[in-house]
Amino acid sequence: YEFQMQYGSIGWSVGATLGYAQAVPEKRVIACIGDGSFQVTAQDVSTMIRYGQRTIIFLINNGGYTIEVEIHDGP
Repeated sequence: YEFQMQYGSIGWSVGATLGYAQAVPEKRVIACIGDGSFQVTAQDVSTMIRYGQRTIIFLINNGGYTIEVEIHDGP
């Protein structure tokens, strides 16, 4: 289980999923990713496909850039 909360950045999860899956090709990586984060780095999915990774991504509509709202004053 890996969770990036230290800097509260979006877009980290798709690239991290790509890296983990490449590091352990004998295992299946499962990721739960918010829609805002996925939108930032969705192109990494084409690399996953190119390398034949069997990654499962659950794409979650969490209603906005949740981490951005938590860190900064905003709607």
